[in-house]
Amino acid sequence: GIALQHRPPLGLFGNLARIRGGEHAGTIDLKHTGVVPIVDLARLFALAGGAPAVNTQDRLEGAAASGEVSVQSARDLGEALETGGHLTALRRTAVGPFDVADALTLEALAERFAMTELSEAAAGLFPVRELTEHEAHELAFGRVVAPTGTGETLVAGRAPDGRVIALVSDVRRRGADVAKPQLVFAPAEGPGQGRTA
Repeated sequence: GIALQHRPPLGLFGNLARIRGGEHAGTIDLKHTGVVPIVDLARLFALAGGAPAVNTQDRLEGAAASGEVSVQSARDLGEALETGGHLTALRRTAVGPFDVADALTLEALAERFAMTELSEAAAGLFPVRELTEHEAHELAFGRVVAPTGTGETLVAGRAPDGRVIALVSDVRRRGADVAKPQLVFAPAEGPGQGRTA
């Protein structure tokens, strides 16, 4: 069968394989690598279960009713077909705060490459909470501080000297709301290191 001739649209390292040549080079063929295998599976399951249906969704339901496929698997395959549209091209236009307008070619990147200090990068990617000297010291030791109250998942805690000390998140600990360090960029050294409140 033709259903067994279809290969998953995955490259060598598990990334999505793209069309290599022709008019659509560099794109992903969702019809032949995503939809057609499901339609063919439904056809095989229906034939094995003796279901006379010709519609893919009906074939999946018939295959589930005959026991050729589990009800959950039939439901999952059916839902995978309910795309609600026709996709002819897919292009990533943003990643986090970075827009496609910020993108550079590899050649331009090589010319303009510059290191970004970790504190600057973290402050650019996450909401920032300005810390007191005491809070910066506590976070550097991995201790909790007063909550950020921002409602954000992660917040960059910036010391008065401009360094981002840690990424913190608000949690409930021992009946109180606190900002707990999730990742400490500037760990303190010396007595008391690693002690938490």
